[in-house]
Amino acid sequence: MKPPEIHHQSKLASRRADHESHLELFKSVLESGQTAINTAILISGGGAVALMAFVGNLPAKDPATPNLACAIILFAIGVLSGAMAAGARHFSQVFELSGCRKGEIGFYITSVVLVIAVYGLFMAGVLAAYQGFIR
Repeated sequence: MKPPEIHHQSKLASRRADHESHLELFKSVLESGQTAINTAILISGGGAVALMAFVGNLPAKDPATPNLACAIILFAIGVLSGAMAAGARHFSQVFELSGCRKGEIGFYITSVVLVIAVYGLFMAGVLAAYQGFIR
């Protein structure tokens, strides 16, 4: 091999290694995003199911019922928001693959905001349930 060809092969190998490194990083980012969305849906869904089981055993005129019903609604909206975050994440990937940077970033931001909203809704639901329990 001639020296220029060795240099070319070295650069090519370096670029391949960089590409593989970026690909693995991209995969880990996708996986962590999916984990955040799944966690958001799981905590809200679990809260809603637990409260529905509890409220089902309360008398209709129990003073805690309105607060607990509000908490269930907040948890349900959280589940919906988590599902919407999963859809936004999907569209972000579609736009990324198609090369539309604005669409990718827009849906990515939407997904992040929705996941943060799920956590906020979960906290609001917990507080509403707490208010129902202390009455």
